[in-house]
Amino acid sequence: MKKFLVTLLSLIFLGTGINAAHAEIITLPCIGGTYSVEMPASRITKSNGCTGNLVIDPSIKSIGDTAFQWAKITSVTIPNSVTSIGNSAFSNSTLTSVVIPSSVISLGRSAFESSEIRSVVISGTLTEISDSAFGWTKNLTSAVIPSGVTKIGNFAFWYSGLVSVEIPRSVTSIGNSAFSSTKLTKVDIPDSVDTIGYGAFNSISNLTAIIYCGPAASGLPTTPTCPSDRKAIIDAKNKAAADKAAADKAAADAKAAADKAAADAKAAADRAAIQAAQDAKKLTISCKKGNTTRRVTGESPVCPKGFTNSLDKHLTFQAFSKCKLYKKDSSIGGVSLLDNGATLKFSSAGKYSSFLASAGSYVDVACSLLVMKAPSFVTAQIDSTRALDGLQKATWGRLSAFWTYHPDNGLNISINSN
Repeated sequence: MKKFLVTLLSLIFLGTGINAAHAEIITLPCIGGTYSVEMPASRITKSNGCTGNLVIDPSIKSIGDTAFQWAKITSVTIPNSVTSIGNSAFSNSTLTSVVIPSSVISLGRSAFESSEIRSVVISGTLTEISDSAFGWTKNLTSAVIPSGVTKIGNFAFWYSGLVSVEIPRSVTSIGNSAFSSTKLTKVDIPDSVDTIGYGAFNSISNLTAIIYCGPAASGLPTTPTCPSDRKAIIDAKNKAAADKAAADKAAADAKAAADKAAADAKAAADRAAIQAAQDAKKLTISCKKGNTTRRVTGESPVCPKGFTNSLDKHLTFQAFSKCKLYKKDSSIGGVSLLDNGATLKFSSAGKYSSFLASAGSYVDVACSLLVMKAPSFVTAQIDSTRALDGLQKATWGRLSAFWTYHPDNGLNISINSN
C-alpha cells in the first residue's frame, strides 16, 4: 500500500507538472476520508474526515498547524520523513497514542493539547517541549522526557493526568505552570535545572515530595528534599568552582602585577634612556681669534686661550651654558636662548620637568638667576608671585626679567641682557 501511494504521488507530480515555485494542494487517502497536502513542501494542511488509525504517507515532511485538530483519529503512525509537527496539529483530537519519531526536531505549541492521548513516546532529538504541548491531556498518566531536552515550556503538561514524570539531567529550564494542576505525587527535579517558572508545580494536591538540590528552589511550592549524596556532589562542584575562581583571580592578579612591574620597568628604562640622551647633549660655541674661527663642543665649553666667544658678554648666555640649559630643548616646557644670546626664555618651567627630562625646572631657573647674580629681592618676588598678580617685572644691573605664574601652567619667564 505504501509503495503504491509513493508511486501514485510520483505520477501526480509528472502528470500535473508542478512547479516548485508554486504550491499546489493534493489529497491522500486515510480511513474515513482524505487529508490535504501542500506541495512541493509535502506539508499536511488539514484532515478531511480521517478517523480511526491514521497512517501518514512516508513522503510527508511536516504536519502543519491545526492539521488534525478535532480529528476523530485514535492512533497515528508518523513516518521518519517528518521533521516538524505544527501548532495545535493534533489538539482536541480523539488521538489516544502516539510515537513521535526521532526525525522530528520541532514540536509546535499546543501540538497535542486537550487530546485523548494516553501514551506518548517523545522524539529523542527534540531539545524543547513546547508551550502547552501536552496541556489538558487528562488521560496521559506518565511521560518520559528524553535526554537532550533542555527546556520544558510554559504550561507544557498543565492540567494533564500525569501521575509520574521522568525529567532528564539535560533539562535546565522548566516554564511557568509547566506541571501545575497535574496528579503528580512525587517529582525528582535534576540539579541541572537552574530556572523554575512561576507556579511550575502549583495546585497539585497529591504532591508529597519534591527532590531537588539546584539553585531555583524558590520557585517551588514547598521546600524540596536534597539527598545527602547529591548535596555532597554539588558542594564538591561549588568548592571546585570557588577554588578555580580563586586560583584564576590569583593568577590574573599576579599577571596584572607582573604586567604593571614590566610596564613600570620599561617606563623607567625609557625615562633613563631619554635622560641619558639629554645628558649626552653638548653645547657648541664659535671662538674667534682674528680671522680664525674654531668651534668648540662640550659641557659648558670654553674658548681656547687667545680666542673669544661673542656670546660670553651676555650673562644670559653664561647661565645657558653653565646651567646646561641646552639640554632642556623640549618643544613644550623647554628653555630657549634668543636674540643672539641676549634673551633667556623659560616656557612653563616646573610643569613638565617631573616627567620630561628635556623640560625646564624650577631648579634650572634658580641656577640661572644665581649665574646672572639676581639679587635676593628678585628671587623673593619671583617666589611669591601668584596667578592673580599678572605680569611681573624686575631689573638689576643690565638685566630685566618679565614673568607670569599659574599653578596650571608653571612659570613663564624671559630674562633680557641689555
